[in-house]
Order: sequence, then structure tokens, then C-alpha cells
Amino acid sequence: MRCLAPSPDNFGFVSELTSVNRISEGLHFARIKDAVFVSKQPPLLLLFYDFVLSNFPLRLFNAAVDALGSFALAHLFRLNAAYEKLTEESTERVMDSRTQPHKITAKIMDTDYALIIGTAYFANPISIAIGCSPSTQPLIQLLIIISVVFSLRRNIPASMTALSLSTYMIWWPLALLPSLLLTLGRPAVPQEPHRPKLSPANTAIFGLVIFTSALALLVLVSSYTISPSHPNNFEWPLCYYHWATFQDLTPNVGLYWYFFTQIFSRFRTYFVVIFNTLPGILVAPILIRLKEIPTAATISLLALFNVLAPYPTFGNVTFSLLFMSTSPRTLVRLRFISVFCLIALPVPSILMVVFWRMWAIEESGNGNYVYFQQLAYTIFAGLIALDFLSASVSRVKALKITRKPSSKVKQS
Repeated sequence: MRCLAPSPDNFGFVSELTSVNRISEGLHFARIKDAVFVSKQPPLLLLFYDFVLSNFPLRLFNAAVDALGSFALAHLFRLNAAYEKLTEESTERVMDSRTQPHKITAKIMDTDYALIIGTAYFANPISIAIGCSPSTQPLIQLLIIISVVFSLRRNIPASMTALSLSTYMIWWPLALLPSLLLTLGRPAVPQEPHRPKLSPANTAIFGLVIFTSALALLVLVSSYTISPSHPNNFEWPLCYYHWATFQDLTPNVGLYWYFFTQIFSRFRTYFVVIFNTLPGILVAPILIRLKEIPTAATISLLALFNVLAPYPTFGNVTFSLLFMSTSPRTLVRLRFISVFCLIALPVPSILMVVFWRMWAIEESGNGNYVYFQQLAYTIFAGLIALDFLSASVSRVKALKITRKPSSKVKQS
């Protein structure tokens, strides 16, 4: 059914950063001018999708990628739930009633819930719409899920290789590197396959070396892939500069395109630096506060970065919500504000599409109407991400308080 569904022609499902149409244009320019950097896309990504488009229907490829992603996300829930149960269940039994989480029933922790998460990832309307669109987003999301799954299994080469591939495609997954290194260095779960025992410091060094080597290899191969003799073959990294400086102001679900069309050009450089630095500033404080539960730190960073992404789609927030569901002990600590925002989120989403069509197609609307809905959409998504972060911090605080020797715990 995904392969037969109509393709949505809407900015909410495809951004300029993830559009296969931009890749097709890049291949066209590369063949004519032999200048890869004109495409604004990495060369290996061009070649990979050239092979895909030449041999498979894109919808079928995206459906297969989403199927793998749903299986990987369900497996991620099982691994994370098993680790949370092993490390926290005994402590929760002696928690004070004010810090103890809501009762986590066995039904939530069993395989059925993992199946629900996997099915929701594959069959939700947003994923179907993006899968039917000319988008590279399903592949990017799959690589991020794989990197987290292998980090939970303490498979350093596989996790770091998947992260390097996603970073090569779009640069911002680089921010997940520290939290994944912390996850790789955590204690083992009994159900995991045996891995050589390394200290957390050695694990971080080994993972950093593999990630850097894999990314450097991708960059080196990219420089000689299409044209080894071209004098400008080392200029293709300008594609990252193009996206990082917000050169493309095509309307999307995010806020930056409208902001940069309104400000004076002399202020542009200042805000480019601010908007690129702001997400990176969040990494260190979150990791310091959530170092005991690095998987929750990864999910929090992913959710915040999807809200602050320069070229987001509806799939970014949907991906974040599904990722949050893989951490049940944080999920049960969410407040009512998350439920309210989750219920309210479809309203600006629908109005955004309606006003965009009135403005861009029927020419009877105004860009301000679209921006106001985007602002509401971003606020709701940001509040959910912040509430998940707050719930994770409360979880760590409750564990620390309970583990401290006190008369109350001793009496229990």
C-alpha cells in the first residue's frame, strides 16, 4: 500500500536537505560540468542514489528502509528496557513515594509493546507520506537507529560506522557522538553477546578513532570518486557550508527560512553563528546531567536537535516521539504538558499545510500565516522534548537520592 499511495507534493514532508530531486539535479550537473560541489550534496550520496534510482523504484526502497528501521527500533526498545530493568528495578523498590515512578507493568515491558513501536514507525501517516516522497530521510533515520542499537550492544565498530555515515549525509548527528561513546562504555547486560572488556576511557578513545577514521575515509573517497583529475575535486565540502549558512531559503517546517528572509543582510553572519552554535551548547550540560543514563541523553539530544534542525520536516518530530517511547522509565515520568502538546500538535500541522497551499499554490494567502503555525508547531514539539529531558533528570535524581545511605532506605 505504501508503494501505491499518492506522492505528497508538500514542503512538510521533503526539505531541500533531504530531497532526492536535489540529488538528481546534482547528478545532472556532475555529468555536464564535472563539478560535484555544485550539487550541494556529498558525492557518495549522489552515486548511491544514482544506483538506487537506476535499479529500484524509490518508494519500494524507502519502504524496505522503513521496514528495517521498524525492526531496529523494536529491538532498541527491548535492549533499553532490559538494561533499565536490570540497573534500576531493585532501586525503585525502596524509593520514596514522591520519587518512585508510576507502576511499570509487565505488559509495557514485554515483546508486544516493542511490536507496537515497530508498527507505529512503519505505518504511521507521516512515515508513509515521507516514504512516498522523493526523500533521503528514511535512510538517515535508519542509520541513526542502527548506531544507537549497536551502542547498546557495545559493538563499537558498527555503531561508529553507522554514525559516521549519517554524519556524512547530514552533519548534525555528530552531536550524538559523546552520548553514544558513554553508552558504549556502560556495564554489560547479561543477555548481550560477550565483548572484550575495555575501560570506559579506552572505549571512548577506540570509538572516537573508528568514527574519525570512517568519516575521513568517506571524505577522501568522495574527493576522488567522480573526477580524480578535476582541479576542484576537493571543493565538494562546500555543500556542508551551503546548508550550515542557510543559503537555501525554500519554505520548510522550521523557523529559520522565514527569519533570514526578514533580517537585514548585515546581521546575517551573527545569527548564522548563533543558530549553528546553540544546539552544540546543549550537548555538554545534558551529558553531564544524564551521564548515568546515556541512552536517555541520546534521545534528549535527538529530540532537541530535531526541533532546532535548519531544514526539518514533519518526520523529524515523529521520529523523536517514537524514539522517546523506547525509554519506558523516563516515559512514565512525563507530565501532563506533554500529553497536551501531543494532542495539540496536529492542529498547527494541518493549518500549516492549508496556509502553505493558499500562499504558494492558490496565491490567496500570506507567508505570515504559515510562519505563525510553524511557531506554534515548534513550541509544542520543543515543550515535549524539554519535558522528556526534565523527566530524565528527575529519574537520575531519584536514583541518586535512593542509593545514598539513609535511615529511610535502611528501614525499608
